Amino acid sequence: MTRKSSPWQRPKVPQIDSQYGRSIGGKPPVPTGQKTDDTVSRPAPPRTPTGQGGIVRPTAPRRIGTSRRITPQMSLLTLGKWKLVIATLAFVVTVGGALVFFGNSGSSDVNSTDSVPNSQGVSRDSSPSQDDSPEDMKGKWEQVARAIVFIDASGPNCSWVGSGSIVGDGSLILTNKHVAGDGECDLTIWLTDSISSTPTEYFAGEILVSDEEMDLAIIQLLDSDGLPAVAQGRQPLEFADETPDLGEKLTLLGYPGIGGSTITLTSGDFSGVDNSDSTEFFKTTANMNPGVSGGAALNADQKMVGVPTAGRGAEIACDNADECVANGSTIGLLRPIRYAKAILDRALAEIKQPTNAGKFLDTSSEEAVRDLAAHEFSKLSPDSQWSGGVASCDPGDINSEYRQAILNRVKWFRLMAGVDEDISLNAEFDLLAQAAALVMMANNQLSHEPDPTWTCFSDDAFTGARNSNLYLGRTGPEAINGYIEDLGEDNYLVGHRRWILYSALTEIGIGESSKSNALFVVQGKRNDKPSVREAEGFIMWPPRGFVPRNVIFERWSITNPSADFSDTEIYVESGNESFQISSSDITVSNDLYGDGPTLIFNLDSQVRSGETITITAKDVLVDGVNMTLNYQVKPIEL
Repeated sequence: MTRKSSPWQRPKVPQIDSQYGRSIGGKPPVPTGQKTDDTVSRPAPPRTPTGQGGIVRPTAPRRIGTSRRITPQMSLLTLGKWKLVIATLAFVVTVGGALVFFGNSGSSDVNSTDSVPNSQGVSRDSSPSQDDSPEDMKGKWEQVARAIVFIDASGPNCSWVGSGSIVGDGSLILTNKHVAGDGECDLTIWLTDSISSTPTEYFAGEILVSDEEMDLAIIQLLDSDGLPAVAQGRQPLEFADETPDLGEKLTLLGYPGIGGSTITLTSGDFSGVDNSDSTEFFKTTANMNPGVSGGAALNADQKMVGVPTAGRGAEIACDNADECVANGSTIGLLRPIRYAKAILDRALAEIKQPTNAGKFLDTSSEEAVRDLAAHEFSKLSPDSQWSGGVASCDPGDINSEYRQAILNRVKWFRLMAGVDEDISLNAEFDLLAQAAALVMMANNQLSHEPDPTWTCFSDDAFTGARNSNLYLGRTGPEAINGYIEDLGEDNYLVGHRRWILYSALTEIGIGESSKSNALFVVQGKRNDKPSVREAEGFIMWPPRGFVPRNVIFERWSITNPSADFSDTEIYVESGNESFQISSSDITVSNDLYGDGPTLIFNLDSQVRSGETITITAKDVLVDGVNMTLNYQVKPIEL
């Protein structure tokens, strides 16, 4: 039996007590959250997609005789009204007429949970491995748990909660459609802080893609300005490629009401495939309770195999609203992850740029990339009109329009890479760069520290050379292309590229002779709070999205000032090829070029237009948090 005070009630929504800090209680009228940075603050109301739809409810009860019975398949959504509490009893069984809960044999206490929480605050009905101690489990699963979210759907016609998983690029949440609703709900996505604490950080959410038949949905996180945002410091979950083996251990993570206000872990066996409906489910013996809908079912490799969706098997008979008994046992139903892959691909195709995207080029738009590239590369470069000379050791000057054309090429590469293109010329730096360019041409060699014995040496030339990218043999905008390409044995750290794409850069100097270029980039005013387009601060070349094939060079780089690439592995998919970059072909540089820590690798294979190249960088530490960077480069012909 159950009563209105039963733990099967809708779980309490996390809230903050304005006077005493964290507290657990009923849902607050307006959650205040805890602002930890610019992207985690009180969310703006999500924009409602077009189209109308009713509230998705579990299958309606059917009447048999004088008793009310629940159909064998029930949603695991936690409902907000106590009158629907009988729906949640699909996961309670009766033995010899006495009520028991899975994992708590013999107990008839209506306030008991499915298991006793351990010291870390995670409820388990069994351990995923007999050899794993609680401490081992904490180390194995705590990082994965941070990728699980608590979803609160509220509004005039919405009053339920569920679970979800961070997937894709970190700005997307995979859940059930019956959790996300039809666009009529205000969605608040609470992030898991730790296994022992109630969530305190949240975003608003907006449905990006949903599938009624599969009962799956993708939600996009939104910041306080209604712009797409990324859940920082959390590694999106990966999808398993294979169906589990019969008897294989599965681990479930989510926020069932019976587990309180902290995340709950349960485990069980893969029990087979259920094809009794028009769509397929995986069966599991893992303990599944209302509220875990939309969470994650993972294999031993911590990859998602399914989405907890429903339950089958128990029939609940209720003589009145306060007394119900269950007949039979239960099987949890998981939506196979291959169905989620399909809607995730749809979401990634429609995805908006992450937070800060409003000030950066949207490289997911082929039209935007083509328009910008056409504008930049179709223009004829003006003549330099260099006025200097080696014979007189006169640095001279260049045409202002020519200098602006070089600056524009720098800005184009920065726009493509997702760093601020609002940089300007510094007249003093121009003079120093001019002196450096003259010395390189006069001596037909390059050095960042030219010797005083060099022809046309000067203090200005020395200062300019020490603070500039230097090129001999290319001039004008083509020299900028050369710096980004960074060919040559001495340039394997792509230092020239890293200075041009330095996120804090605000001013530069440009100097040229008839056969040399100096780009003053090392010193000068800096942006104290630089922002980049990519989540977690990554700067890649080539960047994510559509990229003209003529600027996709052999050396690829990934930069992040807060990253440790020491143990990073690189995997590549292109056409029918799939391979790992050998560790001997990966270079990690922590030299202070531009933004610092950078991973460099070579792709020798032919880059073909129209053939997407997928890069996966695994085991990247960003501010001490292990994560995976996944992005696609789509070459195009101009």
